[in-house]
Amino acid sequence: MARSAADGATLWLSSVGAVAINPVLYDKLPYDVQRDFAPVSLVVNNDELFVVSVNDPANTVPEFIANAKKRPGPTPIASTGIGSIPHLAMEQLADASKANLLHVPYKGAAPAITDVMGGQVAAFFGDIPGLIGHVKGGKLKADRHRRAEAPSGAAGRSDVHGAGHGRRRLEQLVCAVRGGEDASRRRGGAQPGDSQRARHAPR
Repeated sequence: MARSAADGATLWLSSVGAVAINPVLYDKLPYDVQRDFAPVSLVVNNDELFVVSVNDPANTVPEFIANAKKRPGPTPIASTGIGSIPHLAMEQLADASKANLLHVPYKGAAPAITDVMGGQVAAFFGDIPGLIGHVKGGKLKADRHRRAEAPSGAAGRSDVHGAGHGRRRLEQLVCAVRGGEDASRRRGGAQPGDSQRARHAPR
């Protein structure tokens, strides 16, 4: 994508990992998001669902956190890898709750979900499409504290339970075109050099 002609004919549909997380985690990448691409549009907002084993005594996230704080050691939380959205959601939960949570990275969602169901790890943040079948099938529990608000026109979402610290809305997919300085300015995008400033800007 970065090597394509800067004529607006090639679009890149990307997750937040490639365009926002990787540039912060890694000093050297074969591309610079701010320099090489010009943003076009946010395409999808993705909800992350917090799930636990059906054998876990907690039925809400506040109950889960209260139980975690009573444990003598850290509570293991699965993710799909270091720097992934589930990892960042777990860190956000740990920071907000002050609970002692232990990050356990997996190579993908499937093994993480399997170990939550088996009780090897306590919980997992994951995409609703990959979890809702297990929740409806009684293999995993989601937060029952309150119902998640379904976006207008989102079929099949009104029965998903989330809320409180259990839901993390994350901007997941963005669309970009091959940019460069001139293209970025034409579209009102970020200018070269903004990447370094953004990394050190207050959040």
